[in-house]
Amino acid sequence: MILGMAGNIGTQSISVTILKINQAELKENKEVRRHIARELTIGVLNSIAIGLIGLLVSFLILFMLKVSDVNPFKLSLTVGVSLFGAMLISSFAGVFIPLTLVKLKVDPATASGPIITTLNDLFALMIYFGTATIMFML
Repeated sequence: MILGMAGNIGTQSISVTILKINQAELKENKEVRRHIARELTIGVLNSIAIGLIGLLVSFLILFMLKVSDVNPFKLSLTVGVSLFGAMLISSFAGVFIPLTLVKLKVDPATASGPIITTLNDLFALMIYFGTATIMFML
């Protein structure tokens, strides 16, 4: 779920950014800054909403099933924080990867996909395992 949602939001941000680049809507710095602000705001709001939903749903499932001795709130908090962090970084990457590739004179439509997929998976796993390590060390 964490990897999937990070991939979804990153792909969506990349798609919107590449579309605007190809339609020549990001010619001036003012337009680029407005696009970045809009996409990052959407990314933050989506990350908060999905992180909270992930926390609540996982808590309800873990609380009702009582499958182990692990504190259901700690595990649910790990899921929620991981969803939030992975989606947030993915939305940022989805905006900045195509813009960076354009500056480097590389076609963003061709190169963005493999880059965002690799970064999403890497950061989502690092965030999840890092959060879990911190949560369960406390």
